[in-house]
Amino acid sequence: MSHSLPSCLLPYNAWLATLNKHAVDLFGQPSEGDRKKRRTRRIKGMTYSSSELPIIAMELDKFEKLILGVSINCGMQPAESGRLEVDDYFQVHPETGVQGDWIIFDRPKTLEYGEWILWPEVACLVQWGIERANRIGVDRIIVGEDGTPWYRDEWANPSMKFGKWWQANPTEADPTEGIVSRLHRERNDCPRHTIKTLRKVLPN
Repeated sequence: MSHSLPSCLLPYNAWLATLNKHAVDLFGQPSEGDRKKRRTRRIKGMTYSSSELPIIAMELDKFEKLILGVSINCGMQPAESGRLEVDDYFQVHPETGVQGDWIIFDRPKTLEYGEWILWPEVACLVQWGIERANRIGVDRIIVGEDGTPWYRDEWANPSMKFGKWWQANPTEADPTEGIVSRLHRERNDCPRHTIKTLRKVLPN
């Protein structure tokens, strides 16, 4: 079955088709070269391929697509995307004056400076997320409707909310089933990599 790539992932697919040395169908159907690379990725446990991402994205609502888009576009793990605040987004670069949609952010653990130009589709999702955060009355962008951050600095496992949403297996005590866990159970073309591997979709 062929799956169209959602608009928030089209820039990634176009980039992949142009720069990688294997063919990729722009509508998500992998070529033989892509199948071989996907098999290699599964063996290495690296990340999701261009044919697997649209399968996941079609299951997500707007807020969840925001998490997916930022994770891929900016190469962020939950410890970074979960700490994004409304003031980290710029439409004019504060140092160079270059217009665009920018995320400028110091990585929390290393304090390493990072800046990313957003794809138009991801920029729209970030703008929507900022409007949502302002409506709720919080600084962080990735929060629940009650304003509770998805990334909880005070928890022993601060990114637990992200992990459960993405990859949880249901139990008697907690019936929650993560997005990729359900897809992995229902079909054989969606692996169950951790959410942290989304930062590896694009090369360094």
